[in-house]
Amino acid sequence: MDIFTTHYIACLICMAYLCYVCKVDIFAWVLILLTFQGTLEFFVPNAIKYISIVNSLLVVLCIAYYGVWRLMLQRYKPLLIAFAAFSLYFVVDTIFIIGDPPVTALSQYSKYFVPFGCLVMFLHHLYRGNIRRYNDIMLVIFIIQIIISLVKVFVFRRWHEGNVGTFGFAGGAAGTTLPLVALCWIAINTNMGILNLRVAGFALGTLLVGIMSGKRAVILLYPVLIAVLAGYVSKKNLRRSLPILIIAAPIMFYVGIRLTPAFTPEGKAGGSFDVGYIAAFTQDYIGGKQESGNAYLNEKTKYGGRLGAVQLFWDTLVNTEEYTPTQLFGEGVQKTYTSAETYEDYSAFGRAYGLNHRGDLTGIFFMMIAIGLIGVILFLIYIACLFWIIPYKRMAIALGGLLLFDFIFYNTSLTREPFIAMLMMYNIVYSMAQYDADGRFIGAIHPAFITKVGRFW
Repeated sequence: MDIFTTHYIACLICMAYLCYVCKVDIFAWVLILLTFQGTLEFFVPNAIKYISIVNSLLVVLCIAYYGVWRLMLQRYKPLLIAFAAFSLYFVVDTIFIIGDPPVTALSQYSKYFVPFGCLVMFLHHLYRGNIRRYNDIMLVIFIIQIIISLVKVFVFRRWHEGNVGTFGFAGGAAGTTLPLVALCWIAINTNMGILNLRVAGFALGTLLVGIMSGKRAVILLYPVLIAVLAGYVSKKNLRRSLPILIIAAPIMFYVGIRLTPAFTPEGKAGGSFDVGYIAAFTQDYIGGKQESGNAYLNEKTKYGGRLGAVQLFWDTLVNTEEYTPTQLFGEGVQKTYTSAETYEDYSAFGRAYGLNHRGDLTGIFFMMIAIGLIGVILFLIYIACLFWIIPYKRMAIALGGLLLFDFIFYNTSLTREPFIAMLMMYNIVYSMAQYDADGRFIGAIHPAFITKVGRFW
């Protein structure tokens, strides 16, 4: 039995446990399928296509059975209209204007529809008063991801970018966003008001998911998000806890750097801590690597790295006099989201647009290539309407800022990875049960985080 089979057998055991916990609940089955989509894809060839279809059908069934559209029309009509406009454009553009195969187009569309359907169902349960039932399921889901990451430590015995938790298969980008969205869930459940061994252990456990996926950005973003959630959203007075934060932040940074192979000169976990190497690597990653021996890349250094993709998108957006049908309507999801067979072809995809590599492409630029500038604008209108429904605007800004950061500067897993997007949708809805419009914490601290240990702030 190879290590991958061992890893996913452990995932199946966790899946069986979650099914037992949820029992007969069609909507819970949707959440389970999203949670274990990577596991099923490992055991069943092309399972992701079937999961997309099944999840979409189950979401439609849930919405139809509970008549949730009435709630959306009564309370959230702008959001419903914005998503409907984006959906109509997406389908018409990809199938009828660009000519993508309908199965491919609808499969890609499901990555937006399923999370939105989950949002609708979460809102339904919020107004029925039983949203906390799903809060307990979220706790179990996060714990399972931590357990699987611990399994990964002993099974793989090395940092492996793919196979993130139970949901990722042959791709590790979500290893960055899962810890961040989990940290938001912790904040919403505790008002960032307690920092005891349970909370700290849970937070570090979710961070382990990212570290074991070889992710670099999460090490830098995690402390920043803690400060935003505690100081800006929960309005905590951090002066008493400042000594702890001053000590803890550098330790987290130091340990995280040494545990991430890409940040060490030796290219392995446990390597040396070299500030110069870290700075050079970060500069190359964000701004693009300068290669004097390659004339083609020198010609395109203006658009190197992740910031290069953002600049390229901006230059395309503001240059209205040179708009083409391709820029307005895109080139289709089949070209954009289908990986090439060879690494050279995979890398050349980015160079075709003036970037060094496919990995330099960010979410917003990917979407522009797929469905054009019109699609990007409609999507951003939908996102604005989505976060506008949160009464507490500081929470809306924090969650919306995280999503837009991922969309504009990273790989948009918070909107395109159905499992991660579902977790974000839950955070949006559950925050409405925990905070009023003035930011007062009117909910309850989750029992799992209550111990006899005192508060740090």
